[in-house]
Amino acid sequence: MKRIFYFALVALMLIPAASCSQRVLCAGGMPVTGYEEFADTLPDIIKKIEVIPLEVTNNSMLKGGIGQVECVNSSYIVRDESERIFRFSSKGKYLNRIGNKGRAEAEYLRVDTFMIDSLNRVVILDGASDKLLIFNPDGTFVKVIRFPSGTFTLGFINAGVQLKGDNILVNDRIYNHGNALYSLLSTHEKKKKEIANTPLRSPEVACYIGEHPISMWKGHLKFLKPFDKRIYTLNDKDEIVPVMTIATSKKLAGDDILSKPKETYQIYYDVKKKGYFEGFTSIFETEKYILLDNWHNDEFLIDKSTMSGYKIGNDKIINSMLMIPCMHIIGSTSDSFISGMGYWTLMSVNSFFDNMPGYKKPEFLQKINSFPKDANPCLVKFVMK
Repeated sequence: MKRIFYFALVALMLIPAASCSQRVLCAGGMPVTGYEEFADTLPDIIKKIEVIPLEVTNNSMLKGGIGQVECVNSSYIVRDESERIFRFSSKGKYLNRIGNKGRAEAEYLRVDTFMIDSLNRVVILDGASDKLLIFNPDGTFVKVIRFPSGTFTLGFINAGVQLKGDNILVNDRIYNHGNALYSLLSTHEKKKKEIANTPLRSPEVACYIGEHPISMWKGHLKFLKPFDKRIYTLNDKDEIVPVMTIATSKKLAGDDILSKPKETYQIYYDVKKKGYFEGFTSIFETEKYILLDNWHNDEFLIDKSTMSGYKIGNDKIINSMLMIPCMHIIGSTSDSFISGMGYWTLMSVNSFFDNMPGYKKPEFLQKINSFPKDANPCLVKFVMK
């Protein structure tokens, strides 16, 4: 039971993504088992947990939490909630800022998301200005790529990843009654082409339908659709094909439920209440594992060597742990999942173990009392075995 409680806590801080196997695929992709079974014991797969405090200087005081993190050349590129981008060393030392807000050639009005290209450069997608800004990791400006006015703004880009050639795959947020889901941005033709849509509608407001729904691992692309059992990729013709299917007896919600204009949280509530499959909103990947997360923070951890997984975060396992805030994963490396946590979140976890006699407090929590309350959020790195 101790292992279950500890792993469930870790799972609340995790979220990996999926890798493509080279095995022959069936029509729906390779089946992934284990989604509906709950093991009495869970494997001890966490090698260690590292806390990386991010240095506070006059130039690096983060506002709010960390929304995105990418690892480049042993340094971390992070975006805070005010849409500013900074680079820190592997130990958390502040190195430089990347880009600034403004209307100049090398400035952005809005950071919808950023990505790392094949040359390890930082590509910022500015949906308010319909342009891409490219910087070196040290903050030096490389170039701007402008798109015709209105190319981005109708959809609001939520996430993106660079593909081979000049294409970028982007995930749109629902906006009003638009239903774009995924599109390709051609940096050569300066066009945005929709390749997938959704019946979902939201009432006069932009709503997220996926937090981190796209993964690129060693050249293998994977992405999610809302309320779907499958994980997808693109073939050489830019056609969407499934690579994995989560084996579950739950049915998928139909358009009669999904197409009614509602806020995102209400749609997910209705789908769960009626017993339909909720699907996943985030996907991350390491060398050995895939972690999927959904709107209600039910995580599914997949062992890529066996194509089987563990359902984590369900009430059956963490009924007495629901007071612990979800510390979602926002990035991954070859052997680790990375979360961004502020002082009060860390203290909440610390308090949980203080009130659970008999459960050993994880070593990484034993140092947090020394952190100043007004410090930057920390990166918490879960190193997998």
